[in-house]
Amino acid sequence: MVTKDARLLAAAPAAWWRPPLGVVRLLDMVSAEVDSPLGIVAGSPGLTAPALIRWPRASLLMPGNRLVHWGSLLPAIEAFTGVAVSLQALESVPPRSLRTLLWLEPDWPGALARLRQCLALLEPGGGIAIASRGPASLHLGRWWALLLRPALRRYNCRVIATAGFLGPRALAWSARGRLATALGRPDRYDDCHVAMRQSFMELWPWSAACVWSLTVARRLPDRPKTGGPGSSAER
Repeated sequence: MVTKDARLLAAAPAAWWRPPLGVVRLLDMVSAEVDSPLGIVAGSPGLTAPALIRWPRASLLMPGNRLVHWGSLLPAIEAFTGVAVSLQALESVPPRSLRTLLWLEPDWPGALARLRQCLALLEPGGGIAIASRGPASLHLGRWWALLLRPALRRYNCRVIATAGFLGPRALAWSARGRLATALGRPDRYDDCHVAMRQSFMELWPWSAACVWSLTVARRLPDRPKTGGPGSSAER
């Protein structure tokens, strides 16, 4: 007899069972920045399941207009991860209640407008990590990710790191490896594969040309308000 959980697992995307190397490296880098309490703003199920396996106590946050859609996905995610997911509307999270926020695949171009809302949930000194597909993924509109760095600075954040995964160098070595295999040179394939993995991560500005992009920033203390007319500073 096929159980409900078995049916859910059978329908799980292949990326859940074997996440791409770019996703694994990306989450490895995020691990160094994570402090509790952690909130995960989910944009796609593909990254959400691997992230919940790493951080099972994180709160899964979602814009209110997408709660119904994600509620239908929760049984499959919970069956796969073994995590009792805490799903919460983004708008209901108290300001400054999170130490770390992980934003997975923001929806463009509306993400820039939502960025300020997400940053308000962080306490001063808290960190945000934004993982998105880069321009090299060939997904329509992914060049919007290039606007994250200036937007974060505009909203009083310090950008700590910008990294890309699977960029032009890695893609070129991968292509050479496949060509070596087609020509019957498995020895050359091994060399190309090693070179591909060594060049897998790129830093800014080369990260802008990668398939996966990760931007990590920290919220700075609130700027002091300048005194207006009649303020105590002018007396």
